[in-house]
Amino acid sequence: MNLAGWKRKWHTVALIGTLAVSTALAGCNNDTSNTVVENEGSSPASGASSEAPLEEMEYSFFDAVHSTPQDFYNNPNDVVTPYIENKFKIKVSEIITASGMRPEEKFNLLVASDTLPDVVLVDNPNVSKFYASDKFVALDEYIDQLPNIKKWTSELAWNMLKDQDGHIIALPNSTPFKSDPQVGANIPDDDIFYKGQTSMGLVVREDILKKLGYKFKTMSEIEKDLNANPRNYTADELALDPKIETVEEFTKLLQQIKDLNLVEGDKPVIPLSMMNWSIYHFSTLYTNPGWMIDGSGNVSGFLDNPGMRDYYKTINQWYADKLLDNDYVIQKTEQYMEKLNSGRIAVASYSDNWSKSRESLKQINPEYDLRPIPWPKAASGKTYVDATYPSGFYNVMISKKVKDLPRLLEYFDWLYSDEAMELMTWGPESAGLYTEKDGKRVFKDEAFGQAIASGQKTADGKSASYYGLYDPFYSDGFTSKALRTAVGLFGYNPVTWQKSYPVQMDAFETARHAVAVEKLAIDGSHVAPYGENASEVGNWFWGEFVAQKVAKILTAKDDTELNQAFDSVLNEFKADKYEAAKEDMSDYFRVLQGK
Repeated sequence: MNLAGWKRKWHTVALIGTLAVSTALAGCNNDTSNTVVENEGSSPASGASSEAPLEEMEYSFFDAVHSTPQDFYNNPNDVVTPYIENKFKIKVSEIITASGMRPEEKFNLLVASDTLPDVVLVDNPNVSKFYASDKFVALDEYIDQLPNIKKWTSELAWNMLKDQDGHIIALPNSTPFKSDPQVGANIPDDDIFYKGQTSMGLVVREDILKKLGYKFKTMSEIEKDLNANPRNYTADELALDPKIETVEEFTKLLQQIKDLNLVEGDKPVIPLSMMNWSIYHFSTLYTNPGWMIDGSGNVSGFLDNPGMRDYYKTINQWYADKLLDNDYVIQKTEQYMEKLNSGRIAVASYSDNWSKSRESLKQINPEYDLRPIPWPKAASGKTYVDATYPSGFYNVMISKKVKDLPRLLEYFDWLYSDEAMELMTWGPESAGLYTEKDGKRVFKDEAFGQAIASGQKTADGKSASYYGLYDPFYSDGFTSKALRTAVGLFGYNPVTWQKSYPVQMDAFETARHAVAVEKLAIDGSHVAPYGENASEVGNWFWGEFVAQKVAKILTAKDDTELNQAFDSVLNEFKADKYEAAKEDMSDYFRVLQGK
């Protein structure tokens, strides 16, 4: 079938992925950063135009992930999207967001009114739930006709896009993992710009570590090292001396911090603080936090995971000893961030803006900085902070209403191509943004090139995202509307313009990635809820336990009271849909494992 017909709603994501693929495959010249192919007849869709002009094709797009429109949906300076629209004669006619509603509520409303758009951007845990509406097409028969998408999509990634009957029901915004044999072969070993997905890591105030006598390479020393020798760090290189490898050693660190009796202004420094949802992630100290399958094939989730009781005993002790912020359950993000940015948190794992947090600390005292450190290891063995999504956390589903599905799919596949990736990196030749210099492609405006290479804006406020170009300092990198309303490669651009400029690595993000990436479950053994039953179980955990009922455990006065409190919430957790959810998740793990 002619694939040129895949509609454009996943345009955003797909373009990203396509560009990466295109660049990696680009022709005979290995230095693909110097060549952008702009021949109108180079794509399958435009190739058909030699026989007859393509008819204009439009598709509507529903962003069921974000509650408000994203900046790139309406960027008048985007030079990439108009070029692609003209090339393929495909355009997004309408973009719908939740408009203040919960995305799932908006989806249900659109389904009920029979106004669901052609292409839907959805978070991976909701793919199966949305497919149950019977409004979307299964894509099995088309996958072999998507060579660019297949290049960057692992077997596990495809499995995460299947329903329980094994049908592929969504398209990936692939996040490539170097460890995957198939996908990793497309990523050079020496590509320092490859990062992939990351997770939540621990950071500690450097000045406090020094006061306690720990030896380590400071962030300023790491930055100097990376400037002299650009590379990716490992978690072992960022370990403290002495190392903090066990829960007991981590608890000792928190107690040492408390014993310093530090204050900022007139308020005490808290050894450890977190957002209330972080209690989920910290269980990696003992076990996996969400749905998991062990080596014997036993499936469990959340509070029922082995080791969870011991974890909450530790949390109870931290809470009682005031090693853990006693306001963590009820504090709002603004309150937490005020503490972090004013130096009142010694150990943290979250910031809504790490650069701002570090800058705020240095304004208080130039000696203050945040230093990522590796997680302590769980006594039970390998555990994770979170599930990973090699198919991307955001996926694209296509409505049965789409009339020319092959054409839309061909277009989406192109967005993963080398040609597309390079176009989104430099813009079309007609935009006049780049030139050739000393055998390399560079931006004509030297001030612009220098500014964006360091993650800054020009004096007149221009960044790479201003033009809808690839911006590694912007969420997910690719910023053109065409890509963000379709599908693409996330987390990696093999032809990034960064390779044309002196390397300026972000030392903090390099270190934070190194200590966090190993805590992502990339083998499918720990995943998010799948299906209605599992989603309801997850909703109870977040809405009832994390926000309220955890208080019973935190305030227990002794082991007897704590065990009673834990048994009480565990029984309530398992009372309704848990067993049905376990069955659904067992089926899902079977699909993930290709069985």
